[in-house]
Amino acid sequence: MMRVRAVAAVAALAGSVACSSTPTTPNIITGSSSVVASFIAQFATIGPPAITGALHGGSISVVPGGPSVTPTGPTLAVQGGAVVVSLQASGPFQHAFVSIANTGQPNPTNGFYEIDLPTPATSLQVLVTFAATWPTGIASFALTFQVTDANGLGGATGAVTMTASATVAGSLPSVLASYNPDPATFLGGAACTLSLQQGCLWEFDVILQEVNGVGVVNATMNETFTFGTTTIAGALSIQIPAHGTATITRNLACGSSGIACATPAELAGGTYTYKITGTDTNGNAFSFNGPVLTLSGQ
Repeated sequence: MMRVRAVAAVAALAGSVACSSTPTTPNIITGSSSVVASFIAQFATIGPPAITGALHGGSISVVPGGPSVTPTGPTLAVQGGAVVVSLQASGPFQHAFVSIANTGQPNPTNGFYEIDLPTPATSLQVLVTFAATWPTGIASFALTFQVTDANGLGGATGAVTMTASATVAGSLPSVLASYNPDPATFLGGAACTLSLQQGCLWEFDVILQEVNGVGVVNATMNETFTFGTTTIAGALSIQIPAHGTATITRNLACGSSGIACATPAELAGGTYTYKITGTDTNGNAFSFNGPVLTLSGQ
């Protein structure tokens, strides 16, 4: 009989996404010190590809005639926290920028971050990680985004007005989700390596990282394996620690060596996804739809 088993492990990880990239063609005017870093500690893509933005002083040089951008995301900024922002552009872009505006201070905030993509895109999810402390007296500010194409042409900026907070009270979790491996390779009925099952067809880790300082408790992860018109559903209880990571091992296995339990539809490959519902540490309802993982065929 085919069995779906889970092994869950939680390990605290401080900080945010750490990655690197090689910039392509910077589109900047250099200037003095980058006080944007007083508000933003890191600007990065939610990969793949995983790219950390470069910090620059001065201002962005944009030639009119390129794509405009519309950002969407949370509106509460917590010191030391992070938010996921979705960027939707009116056309292909290869460079994404973020700066700070409307702080209420007498002088404009200097500097910006730049992400250079290896290939053009029309949409992008980015992670904005805030500084541990920001200047005194800040009640709100605008995250201002701009994009340009490969030739440096850009259009109208887009902004998200953030309410500044020193605590996580009233804030929501920011969860980054990934799989390892991705896609999941067909294992041909060998022994599972991440768990103790025999006859492994697929085995992989679901990795959930919280980056805003608000944990997820009392949560249920409802999962679905899909093979053509057939689905296999399961559910398990999970927790995601604040500023930490939950690693949840999933597999589909026969229970004994070999692939005799697998149907032709399963041998052709399929997909896996999940939805998490529960409560965060502030007592708010939490819901998160996981990405789709491809299960490679035989």
